[in-house]
Amino acid sequence: MHAQSTACTAEGIVRDTTGTAIPYAVVSVFPESSEGATTGQAVGTAVTDDDGFWSIPLPGDGCYLIRCEHMAFETCDSFVVVGEETVRLETVLTPSAEYIEAVEVLGVPIRYSAGRYEVTMEGSELARNRNANELLGLLPGITTYDGLRLHGKSVGIVYIDDRRVEDRDELAALRAEDIEKVSVQNRAGASEDATTKGGVVRITLRRPDDGGYYGTVTGSVSFTPQSSLYRLPFIFNYQKGRWNVYNYLSGAYGYGYETQTRQEEFRRGGYTQFSDVTERSAARSLSETFGVVYDLSDRHAVGFTVRVRLDGRDNASVASICREIAGNTESNAFGEYAYDGEMLLPQYQAAFNYTFDIDTLGSQFAVKADYMHTASKRRTDYRSVPSAGTEETYREFHAQSADALDTRIDMDKYFVSGGLLSVGGRYYRIGARFDRRREDMTGGERTPNPETSMYYGNETQGAALYGEYSGSRGRFSYMVGVRMQYDRIDYKTGGNAGHHDYWRFIPSASLAYTFNRGKGDNLNLDIYRYGGSLPDPAQLSPLPVRISENSYYVGNPRLEPYTGFCADLTYTHRGRWTFAYGFDRAQHMSQNLTTLPSDDSGLSIVSPVNLGLSLTHSLSVGVNYR
Repeated sequence: MHAQSTACTAEGIVRDTTGTAIPYAVVSVFPESSEGATTGQAVGTAVTDDDGFWSIPLPGDGCYLIRCEHMAFETCDSFVVVGEETVRLETVLTPSAEYIEAVEVLGVPIRYSAGRYEVTMEGSELARNRNANELLGLLPGITTYDGLRLHGKSVGIVYIDDRRVEDRDELAALRAEDIEKVSVQNRAGASEDATTKGGVVRITLRRPDDGGYYGTVTGSVSFTPQSSLYRLPFIFNYQKGRWNVYNYLSGAYGYGYETQTRQEEFRRGGYTQFSDVTERSAARSLSETFGVVYDLSDRHAVGFTVRVRLDGRDNASVASICREIAGNTESNAFGEYAYDGEMLLPQYQAAFNYTFDIDTLGSQFAVKADYMHTASKRRTDYRSVPSAGTEETYREFHAQSADALDTRIDMDKYFVSGGLLSVGGRYYRIGARFDRRREDMTGGERTPNPETSMYYGNETQGAALYGEYSGSRGRFSYMVGVRMQYDRIDYKTGGNAGHHDYWRFIPSASLAYTFNRGKGDNLNLDIYRYGGSLPDPAQLSPLPVRISENSYYVGNPRLEPYTGFCADLTYTHRGRWTFAYGFDRAQHMSQNLTTLPSDDSGLSIVSPVNLGLSLTHSLSVGVNYR
């Protein structure tokens, strides 16, 4: 409850630089005679509540000094003139270089709320001489030794300045000292696609001073007995007037060599097969991301991002095969089996965004549009040399391309009470084409094989409306959200065409209780629903496609994406220890069902069906040393 204002009253809200309310800040009012003095008798003192609100009755009109203090922020003094009307003041505090937690100096102010926490990195010792990936590994619940994981589960999305990170190696190239703040969500919010699982990490970079810049060039080399990898990334950030430029360039090359001995038992054929396999691979990658933001005014900004990525890969394998039948060894019954091929994968992406700062509380309206084109071409030559019989040689071509357009409108509205309402809408459209052809070598010439060739194309489009509200009351904070998503697939496969519509309702809720804000003790419960990926056209088309000598694949037009339910309970102690329990139930998962026709032809039919059920319990215990 907020105290009711009197005829001569000063009141206000205290927030940090991100717009988050600051509780337990001490607000003192000094009369004009105490102006500029470090001592003196305050005419009133108050402590901000969980919404950052304070109110102090004053003895009369006049000029007063209002001082806001908090151990994690710099002290702020403001002068106001008070008349007969109530004076309302909004104060923004800047984080201090040191944040005292118990008897330790951590330098990391952590703000906990339902389903998330936020870390301010300005002046933090954690950022010194570290990259972004190493910094994330020091935050509560996050590990990086086995990929980026939160409470034992993979992080679904990483953003840098609201730009989705497509190459996670960018985190290793980014200096932690160039980060202003990090926001960590336990789960994907209502604004993310229904198929998104795992947490979300949002990184906000600090802007250089006008005319200033920063950049890094790092190189890395890694070796194992079977592989080697070389990387050379470069990051540059420049600020000039209303212009901000960001560039990320990365190149990589890797080589792998592996030998294996395999033993496979074929019970229907009554034999055991032994294989000595040698595999070689070489991969190369070049990625360039260039972004520019222009501030049209203090409240309006536009941004453009262009990204190009070129990947290539060469593979070769040779296998010597023999069989053992009823205890006898037929040496090199299949002789030698080999293949080699190459793959090229270019990607081109362009994005535009516009933002409007609605008020000084941090409310914002944003419009975003993103276009991406991907293509891949793969050629593979196969050769089989049996000990008896004719050598078989054939070539496979795989060509795949996709064009995707993603647009969205979002609005975040902060309230003086400390609540946040986020609403938005999204529309996307994806066109994909896939062509697989096989050519057999016959009489010295390559002849197309229509039985093992396949073509499909599809147009997928969808729309979503979503909303989320978060607030707090006392030591409790909460967040509730909902997403309504519609997807439609129009597909064409080798002369067969069809479409399928999907409606999905994705609710979510989070509840948190903070035991001690100063020590970082927090208990959080997340409950949410999610959906599986949409079926691809090959899974939907009823057109039979030969996949082996004795089997065909037949799609299922009634196939549905699976649905899942999650409940995660997390306890954080002193901002370091995390104890997490998770329950995950996924149903209607796609499984391949093999059937044998009644005509006893020896052929089998493989079709996808919604039969799978998965129940998962997980327990994670972690500690971060700083």
